Amino acid sequence: TSFTSWIGNNPAKSNMLMWVLIATTIVSLGFANSKNSDIKQLQKELKQTQQQFKRTQQKTTSSYEKKIASLEKDEKKLEKQLDSLKKDKKKLQKQLANQESEKAKEEKEKAQQTEAESAVKNLEANQTKENITSAQAAVDKVTDKQVKESLQARVTAVQTAITQKEEEAKKAAEQAAQQ
Repeated sequence: TSFTSWIGNNPAKSNMLMWVLIATTIVSLGFANSKNSDIKQLQKELKQTQQQFKRTQQKTTSSYEKKIASLEKDEKKLEKQLDSLKKDKKKLQKQLANQESEKAKEEKEKAQQTEAESAVKNLEANQTKENITSAQAAVDKVTDKQVKESLQARVTAVQTAITQKEEEAKKAAEQAAQQ
């Protein structure tokens, strides 16, 4: 385990170690006695070292492959989350645009109501047919049903008053003409 922990997941260390062990084995072979048993022992040790190196390399490769697979899995999860966030962003942008549109409509309606109120007040203060036309045009632009009905009732009241005054003036003129 100390050998494996020293190597860890570092392929450079494992390659370096393999060459050091091979060089050490070769040097040892050069200095060894010519005895056949010593050479066989050194060959056996070299073979064991090579096998240990292969096992370590396989563990390292397997560990890297697992890490890569894990990272790829995490990447896919993050891509899904990103797609979800993009969809949420589009929804929120659409909601914001709708809210802004509604606010603009409300502001426009409020301005139209203010304009109509002002025109009706002017009509009530200055009861003429010309003012009826401008007040009616302003009231017609209002979309709020209750406000529109209230303003329309006031315009109608002024129209009725103007009509009554005209009729009274006509009757008075007819009576004056008869005398």
